[in-house]
Amino acid sequence: HNMALVCVAPIKIPSKPKGVLAFDFSSHKLSTLPGFKRVTSQDLYTKKHGYGFVDPKFYRVYDSKYASVINRSSINVLETDFIIDLPNGEYEIELNINGLGYWDIPFWKRRKVFLNNKLIYSKERISSSDFLNDYFQFENVEPDSSDNLYDLYLSKIFKPIRTKIWIRNKKLNFKFIGDSTGINLNSLIVWPTKISNITNIYLQELSDLKR
Repeated sequence: HNMALVCVAPIKIPSKPKGVLAFDFSSHKLSTLPGFKRVTSQDLYTKKHGYGFVDPKFYRVYDSKYASVINRSSINVLETDFIIDLPNGEYEIELNINGLGYWDIPFWKRRKVFLNNKLIYSKERISSSDFLNDYFQFENVEPDSSDNLYDLYLSKIFKPIRTKIWIRNKKLNFKFIGDSTGINLNSLIVWPTKISNITNIYLQELSDLKR
């Protein structure tokens, strides 16, 4: 019998630009993409550490299993601050607060995220119809042979929060508030606005890697 050899090109890991901070909320058991700092539930903020949780109330550490390395793991929090020490200046952030879900249904009703006391995200699912609309959001989405499944489905699930912020007290302070299954802290990327052009290229490369 003739056997065909299939050559698989090595996966190119994007090189993180200098000045960009990338955090992967995970566990000690799971791998982290090169360039990302692994954050576990044990990482409490200290001045020496420079980042970490403050007074956290955790729900659980979650493993999506079928998502890419970047999106696979998350730490579900009910309430916590997460602080990063940074020089003063203008920054941009990209924050992912979702997990793949499905097998473990996220039953939260309210989720809020504050950044340096500014509300940057708020969502409520008060009624059963709110929950079902969210849960069955892809019910009528039919893929065809030309569709990329990440673009069609997962990019919507993992759509990040992106915003700008001025730091004036040398601290980036996130406050997360959720209920029931909480907020899935998945990944966080922070960079000075002055390097946005090169960072946007890096973010696109990360997006391509997820696909």
